[in-house]
Amino acid sequence: MCSAPPGGSASWRRNFRDAGWQVKGLVRPGRSRAVPRRVEAIEAVTRDEAVAAAQGCDVVLNAFNPVITEWRKNALSLGYAAIAAAEEWRNPAVSGQRMDYGRDMPPVRREHADAAHHAQGRHARRDEQRIREACDRGMRAIILRAGDFFGGGSGSWFDLVIAKDIGRGRLTYPGPLGIEHAWAYLPDFAATLVRLAEQRASFSACETLGFPGHTVTDKSFIATIEAVTKSKFTLRPMSW
Repeated sequence: MCSAPPGGSASWRRNFRDAGWQVKGLVRPGRSRAVPRRVEAIEAVTRDEAVAAAQGCDVVLNAFNPVITEWRKNALSLGYAAIAAAEEWRNPAVSGQRMDYGRDMPPVRREHADAAHHAQGRHARRDEQRIREACDRGMRAIILRAGDFFGGGSGSWFDLVIAKDIGRGRLTYPGPLGIEHAWAYLPDFAATLVRLAEQRASFSACETLGFPGHTVTDKSFIATIEAVTKSKFTLRPMSW
């Protein structure tokens, strides 16, 4: 199994490793130390390097995570590298997507969404279109949709924004107050990816699934934090 391309979160790698998989982790140059123990770190930048690293793998995990300030520059190229790696060696691709929904969603959401209106969502739609085109040519893929990630280490909305100032008695919510929002606890999401990869032979050529996660308002989210910490906090919206 390869986690690809460069920049995937360590959570996926740990879960696959702990489930008994042999894992190659593609990372940005200079980031090999961030790879968990018993995971083979491969520093890669180009498409050809990603393709070469995937040789001999049973599954390619598309868990790309470009630096947010370089998203428009790197997101599609990283995603396409993972698709190329899976297609070259006829390896199934497993992908986690969370940006295909938008303001024009119907009352009942379906897995095959195509309503994203923001830049990151449009990139995700183009990436997914490439996945489906590759599946038409013989590749197999599993796409798992989820809400915003939290938990499982650093680098999420939770530690970078919501609880950043928890030691000062305040919490910051990154969105409109009083509105339900979908969240995905990253360790649970990663464990689900492992289960899907293990059952890959039972799915169609291009399978799209939804991860339930937690759909809550800011009030519920903050109340849970206060219950766990047995503290009260001042809540403020995030300044964009």
